[in-house]
Amino acid sequence: MKKLMIIICSLFLCVALQAQNKDIVNLWEYSAPDAPYGYEKGTFLIKEKDGKLTGEVKIQEYTAAIKEIKKEKEGYTCSLYIDGQAIDITLKLKGKNELEGQATGGGMDIPFTCKPAKK
Repeated sequence: MKKLMIIICSLFLCVALQAQNKDIVNLWEYSAPDAPYGYEKGTFLIKEKDGKLTGEVKIQEYTAAIKEIKKEKEGYTCSLYIDGQAIDITLKLKGKNELEGQATGGGMDIPFTCKPAKK
């Protein structure tokens, strides 16, 4: 009986985590007013493949791949390289239509927000 309860609880946990991932999977437009010139806005694509989150950031004509986006207790984290510089990103889902984030790298901490891209 204990094994059955553990299995059922595990299934509910997996379903809940998958539902959270569905809210973040999208093409987002980001805005970072404090970023250096040319990096203030772009798109942030978050996709799910085989149960893993990946993505890419597009700034003007430059695209940076994100190999893995990890679910954390308070949100999501990932890393990428832009112009040879490692950038660490933290994200928090704010409702269904907004993400808040922080990009850290090169001695800078840059806050940004994301809204779903207009199609």
